This record gives sequence, structure tokens and C-alpha cells, in this order.
Amino acid sequence: MSKRILVVEDQPDNRQIIRDMLAPTDYEITEAESGEEALAAIAKQRPDLILMDIQLPIMDGYTATRQIKADPAMRSIPIIAVTSYALSGEEKKARVAGCDDYVAKPFSPRQLLAKIRQILVVSQASIAAVHESALVRTLPTSCAVGLRRRRHPLRRRRIERPAKATRPL
Repeated sequence: MSKRILVVEDQPDNRQIIRDMLAPTDYEITEAESGEEALAAIAKQRPDLILMDIQLPIMDGYTATRQIKADPAMRSIPIIAVTSYALSGEEKKARVAGCDDYVAKPFSPRQLLAKIRQILVVSQASIAAVHESALVRTLPTSCAVGLRRRRHPLRRRRIERPAKATRPL
């Protein structure tokens, strides 16, 4: 199953660059030109990752990211800020807004593709963990306890400690 990536970018040339970069991959690409269009596109078809420009018409990328992360149904979608805002402190500002990563323009296509793959692998692993924990919750208690023990083989074991010696008065 191919992963869906939403590209939120108002400049047609930049969208084309990202399209060309992702063409050889099996990612399914959806595009939006503003923050409002991005929210509508997410509601229509949930993406696995969002590449978010910050300087957008109507609704900027920070506002759109805050709204996405405020919604519990969309909070888990990873967002990479891809922006020409490369001044000191911009990455921190993007992360405070809710972006999971930050890439400054002009970007290296290899660097951006590596970040996309890394985030999609991490998000896939976290989804698998959520599904596994849901499975454990639906099993009978004896099975669930056994699965938890097997899943954490290096789990700390309770160590019997000697009782504290009392000092004579």
C-alpha cells in the first residue's frame, strides 16, 4: 500500500520540484495551495505525511499546523515544515506550532526524501505499537500479561532488598 503525502505549497514551481522528486517513489501525492485547502484535503482523504510551507495565502502554515494538531483525529499526522524562512529561531517556531521536522529552502532533494522516509518509518512503527497495545487490551487477562512480559524481555525485575538495620539507641 502506497503512502499518501499532502504537499501544501502555494508556488507552482516548488510543487513541481517536489512532484518530480517524489515521482520515482510509490508515494501518492495530493496538493493544496493554502492552509484552508490543506484542511479540506485532510478531511477528504487522510494523508500519512504533510509537507507544509509556512508562507501561504489565506491561512499560513503555522495556523494550519496548529489546527491540525489540535484535532485529536489528525494529531498523529506527521508534518514537515518546508519553508524559505531560514532565520535563526524559525525551526523552533515551527516545532512550537506542531511541526515534527523542519527543512529550509532551498533544500537538498536527497535530504528531504531521507526525512520523509525516516518519518514514515517511525510513524508506521508507532501505528504498529498502537495496534499491538489494542490487541493486548482485547485479549483475556492471562494472555495479555504473557504478551507484555514477552514484549519487554529486559524489563526490570523486582529486587528483594534486605530490611534496614536498626541502630541501638
